[in-house]
Amino acid sequence: MGFEIVKNTGCSCGTMAFAAIVDDHPAFAEITENALRLSLGLQAGVLIQAISDGLKLLPQLQPDIVILDNRLEDGCGTELLRVLQGKLPKTRWLLHSGYLSARILEEAIMAGATGAVAKHEPLTTVISGVRALLAGHGFFCEKSSALLRIRYDGERLTPTERLIAKEVAAGREPKEIASILGVAHKTVLNELVSVRRKTGTHSLVQLADYARKHGIAEPRWWQALR
Repeated sequence: MGFEIVKNTGCSCGTMAFAAIVDDHPAFAEITENALRLSLGLQAGVLIQAISDGLKLLPQLQPDIVILDNRLEDGCGTELLRVLQGKLPKTRWLLHSGYLSARILEEAIMAGATGAVAKHEPLTTVISGVRALLAGHGFFCEKSSALLRIRYDGERLTPTERLIAKEVAAGREPKEIASILGVAHKTVLNELVSVRRKTGTHSLVQLADYARKHGIAEPRWWQALR
């Protein structure tokens, strides 16, 4: 392995930043580390493969940036981020995972991540993300941006539309929903037209799947990012 455990002598505003990679695939992580070293001149990082090791090493290393996989040997990377974010206030966190979803992105952002890149993206995208985060900006690849856009658009549903989407996800038909809400059947049908337009779905089955995947009926979370 080309990784070393080294003391962080740089800073987020200096010319030599220090990166740590948390990933349970050593070969993939080494390729990423070499690309970052050559492209951005980062200090040699440390490869961490498990949450338990990350909890011990990252507070000692105080990295400027952590490139974090979400699937680790002993749990989810977002859990490591949640525990350490308060202990590493100057560290920037870039989620780098092959398993991105709106829910995973939500958990990562709420825990403190300011960027996300899917693993199928080229290394140039990872480099761009690291550069953006070190400069104090956020960065989300095309896939993560699309997932967040879908989630955000779901937040634009009115309370009634969200309730109808929730009932559709529970398997209820429009007539049954109208009875539950105490409104006319035609009113529910009109609301469904608006809901499907906003969510980009074309059937009750698609809407039900959308609502389950994107937590339309769950408490709002996007406001916490502002």
